[in-house]
Amino acid sequence: MSEALSKAMPDRRQDSGFSLLELSIAMAITVGMGAVVFTLLFQNQNLFRDRNLTIEMQQSARAVASMMADEIRMAGQGVPAFAASMDTTAVESVQTFLNGTDADTIVFRAGVRNGIAAITSPPPLAYLVLTPTTVAVDDVAAISGIVGDNTDRFVFLWGQTAGSWTWVRARIDAIDRRADTIALTPVAIAAGGGTFPRVPNINAEEALAYRLNSGNIQRATSGAFTTPTAPALRYATVGGNFTALSFVYRDISNNVVTVTNLDDRAAIRRVDFTLAAQTAEALPSTGNFATFQIEMTVYPRNIQIYR
Repeated sequence: MSEALSKAMPDRRQDSGFSLLELSIAMAITVGMGAVVFTLLFQNQNLFRDRNLTIEMQQSARAVASMMADEIRMAGQGVPAFAASMDTTAVESVQTFLNGTDADTIVFRAGVRNGIAAITSPPPLAYLVLTPTTVAVDDVAAISGIVGDNTDRFVFLWGQTAGSWTWVRARIDAIDRRADTIALTPVAIAAGGGTFPRVPNINAEEALAYRLNSGNIQRATSGAFTTPTAPALRYATVGGNFTALSFVYRDISNNVVTVTNLDDRAAIRRVDFTLAAQTAEALPSTGNFATFQIEMTVYPRNIQIYR
């Protein structure tokens, strides 16, 4: 009887489920595996963020360095360099590198907007310092598009003389767009005089500058020269998160030029610059900022003919 009853009744030990110890072990394993997966995902996310920050920094630094190199290479464009090479001494009025150029900042003349026209007044043409005159040009818009209607803008006139080259730096007094004429007052003339037996060119005077300010690379342009050495520069930021910008200048023999005066600036043939950047924020994986440095050598192509 008891044996038959025992066979008929279920075994409660087989249906009792997991013990507390078994549940604890299973939960510990699950939590451990979850922690490992979470850690791996977090690390991968940090590495992904590290890579994005680093790539963004490098691309920004390369873009700014490339722009700077391209424009420094244009230094002297639009300046009567060939004519000025006939002068016996350096002349501030036609100097490519301007006052303010040093190890931290570079300021230079460069016609980046191609403000050039041809004078159509019949030659010979003679100009005297502080003697107003009016010239006709073939494309007054090329000049007015840069200088506007401002009277503190200047132009260069330069071209061939009987046996050499000469130049004139003149202040713009007025522009007549309908008549394609420009009223000028010469303020500086080459030592050889300001007479052109042939038609000279006319260029709008422009300046460029670069500097580092509060972690930002700033670029300035100007067409306003109240004095030959002090253009009215208006800086605008072209890149952020930079830690250093330095310039080294070299002469035709690759000797370092310490820029202190006009003759030093006139001797510059090569510009080396170093640009250092850092990531916009600390890398999540290390808590530190990644850095990147670029060194570039530039030969301005429009000043090689200077003495």
